[in-house]
Amino acid sequence: MSIRESTGELVVLTAPAKLNLFLEVLGRRDDGFHAIYSLFQAVSLHDEISVSKTAAPGCNLTIANNRKLPTNDDNLIVKAYQLLRMKYGIDFGIDVTLTKRIPIAAGLGGGSSDAAAVLTALNQLGEFGLSRDQLGDVSLDLGSDLPFFFSSGQAVVRGRGEQITPIELPIDYWVLLVTPDFPVGTASAYAALKRGLTHVPERFTLPGWHSSTAFLEALATAANDFEPVVRADHPVIEEIAEALTTAGAIVARMSGSGPTMFGLFAQPPPDSLPEQVRRPGWSVSLVRPMRLTDS
Repeated sequence: MSIRESTGELVVLTAPAKLNLFLEVLGRRDDGFHAIYSLFQAVSLHDEISVSKTAAPGCNLTIANNRKLPTNDDNLIVKAYQLLRMKYGIDFGIDVTLTKRIPIAAGLGGGSSDAAAVLTALNQLGEFGLSRDQLGDVSLDLGSDLPFFFSSGQAVVRGRGEQITPIELPIDYWVLLVTPDFPVGTASAYAALKRGLTHVPERFTLPGWHSSTAFLEALATAANDFEPVVRADHPVIEEIAEALTTAGAIVARMSGSGPTMFGLFAQPPPDSLPEQVRRPGWSVSLVRPMRLTDS
């Protein structure tokens, strides 16, 4: 995430979306979580979050432009406040205003990114002095995607999401995001995958590259293990992939457990896109990959 403003009483941040440029599910672990092997990439689509300090303990969450999201203890932002209060004895409260731009339940990690941003703000407001690595370790109690948002924004991710290996990748390409108007729950996607207590070897090897085009062409040989499962229930996923490829995408793939599809382009995609990717209620965004910094 990026801190736009920080004082002793207020922190304003942007919380970026992430893509799974590929995603392999290696099997269910003894602890009940699934082991994954994935390449995560932060992108410029982001939510905006304002966190201000209050005297009375508690987290008062306001969502400026979305009435579907809960603002109670079911929201990861509220859970992030409760987690740090429990661990570090926070004696103040916060007012949080969230402006949503990342589609919900879409495979883009928006909820995790928002929670990571609030942990960052609390670290500033409470003057705890926690490093990004320490915040990442704490954040795993909230969800497997959170530690990534304390990385450089480009990482190979293993385990349940806690094993983050930073990597230097080309970022001079374009990403077209297409999110249909139906959610896909992560738990239901894992259940449909039906991968039990087995260990599947990692299939894709990240090669060397000399250009962004070569990098994208290598990625085209990888996959997302959830995509066939989601396509079976939602054939429109395949239509979107075909439309993105027709528009010139070198890679057309689903992110996370979906349903967001992304197209990776070596050049800016055409302004006029096939009607398969522009339907009422769908979200379409042209974004760029990015690196994450402390400020």
